[in-house]
Amino acid sequence: MDKVCYCLAPGYNARKESFGLLFYNTKTTKLNFVKAKGLLEQEFIINKNGVFEFPGENSAKQNTETVLKTLVKRGFLLERRLPV
Repeated sequence: MDKVCYCLAPGYNARKESFGLLFYNTKTTKLNFVKAKGLLEQEFIINKNGVFEFPGENSAKQNTETVLKTLVKRGFLLERRLPV
């Protein structure tokens, strides 16, 4: 079974804000505000490589994973599968 991880798409930076997430496109300098404060119920960090990490657990909770999959569809994140 593979482990799923989520990382920033090329050309994007992101940071946590009080409303959710702010994505910055470094190519076009466009800002994208994602209101996800209540939806991202699990604590996470974005490491220096742009990978979303969930301390204390091996994977994201179901609700958090749904939000992350939506961000993949919008092009902000990439979903990668790593062999365990």
